[in-house]
Order: sequence, then structure tokens, then C-alpha cells
Amino acid sequence: MDTGNCFDPYPLAKMARAKGLSAETVLGNIRVSRAATCHQIVSVVEEMILPLSEEPEGKIVLVLAIDSLFMDEDIPLFERRYLFDRILDGILQASESLGCLITYNRGLEQERGGRVWYGALAGRCRVRRGPFPAFETRVKSEGRLSLPEPSMSVIPTPGG
Repeated sequence: MDTGNCFDPYPLAKMARAKGLSAETVLGNIRVSRAATCHQIVSVVEEMILPLSEEPEGKIVLVLAIDSLFMDEDIPLFERRYLFDRILDGILQASESLGCLITYNRGLEQERGGRVWYGALAGRCRVRRGPFPAFETRVKSEGRLSLPEPSMSVIPTPGG
């Protein structure tokens, strides 16, 4: 799920070709859902991610820039917080059977509104910083993105 409009399929296609894989096949196994509002994120989690957790094959869910749409001050803070909590509830539930990786905008951590979302993440999830050697090694050796299942990680991304 890409809430920050940051997913770029071209590097994945390039990596697939470098490994001798068909880029079309690799990209065909990826589902991308973009959300334009925090209400749409709730729908994606409840209607797409939670059903994925019931499928027999192991899957990985990436939630990119989870906090980006919650900075909209046109929606009251209590409503945004309620929606953010629903999203985290759904992702935490899905992480019982899926590998889940969440990214957030590190630059927002220190901004007034960003601390709310970072605090919610840090209070309910394990936030990791820095390089992830085991994760990077697995990607390099297996030629595919994978996380231990079930698991959930939250990592900061540069930006703001």
C-alpha cells in the first residue's frame, strides 16, 4: 500500500532482469494500492490486506509512508487518530500471518503533527533504525524480498 506515492516499479524490474528473471512475471506478482485519503487507507487495510492474511501462501505487505495522509488538517485530529489506530489494528492483525514492513516519513518525526503519528507507531510497533543486515542479506542471496514470517517492522525513510 503506497500512501506517499513513492513506489517505483522500475528498480524492481531492473533487479529482476539482473537476476535473469522476467520483469513482467516479477511485477505481475506485485499488487500496488494507492490511497489518496486516510479514509481510503482504512478501506485498503480492511478490504485487501486483511483478506491476504487468510491466503495459504506467505505474502509480504509493504505499507509505504503510512503517516503521509494523516497530516491533512481539514480532518479533525480525533478522527485522524481513530483512523490511524484502525489501520494499525488491521496491520498488526495481518502481521500474525504475513510479513509486514511499514515505512514512515522520518522528517515528520519532529514536526508538531508528525509526532502524533510517530508516537502511535512507536507505542504499538517495534521501530527499527539503521541498516538491516539480515534483511539485506536475505534479499541478495534469495534474489527476492522476504521477511521472516510472521513479522512486522517499521522503518523510517528520509523525507519530510
